[in-house]
Amino acid sequence: MNNYQKNTLTYYEKHADRFVKDTLEADMSVCYERFEKLLPEKAYILDLGCGSGRDAKHFVKEGYRVTAVDGSPSLCERASVLLRQEVECLLFENLEYEAEFDGVWACASLLHVNKREIDGIIKKVCRALKAGGVFFSCFKYGEGEGVKDGRFFNNYTEESVKEIVGPDNGFLTKDIFISGDVREGRKEECWINVIGIKRG
Repeated sequence: MNNYQKNTLTYYEKHADRFVKDTLEADMSVCYERFEKLLPEKAYILDLGCGSGRDAKHFVKEGYRVTAVDGSPSLCERASVLLRQEVECLLFENLEYEAEFDGVWACASLLHVNKREIDGIIKKVCRALKAGGVFFSCFKYGEGEGVKDGRFFNNYTEESVKEIVGPDNGFLTKDIFISGDVREGRKEECWINVIGIKRG
């Protein structure tokens, strides 16, 4: 684990309760709808970087089978309570599933991976999906990378996100759309959302 990962995880360990409070009620319905319409009935979903467990809880409620993982032990503990199921503490680089999931949901989690490592992580995501599986991820909209308030962020545009969720990493880019931040007081921030379909 490099320093930017350590610092980012340290942030979530220190501020887990505040992070859960700030994100638990965020309305992700627009993204849910665009992701779910591409899934088979009773799909098996990996929530990669599940944070509070908000999205995994939604998917369970909708009748999907869900495995939720996160790199922060404190967030895993809180998400486990919310979901009433175990949430595994797992770093992105240790993702070793193979052709297991119908969908991978990585909401505002892979934005903490730097550009030198992102292709390798997304190839692991691709490997975890069944053929034709659906991958959703979102990033802060813009360019560049750096540390803000103790966390590392990597921003993307339409062009750059299409490169990472594209043929070189095993995906057909299905959907790219911009959305506003749904958290209170964050409406001026924009996010870029991407959905890819595993090729082959």
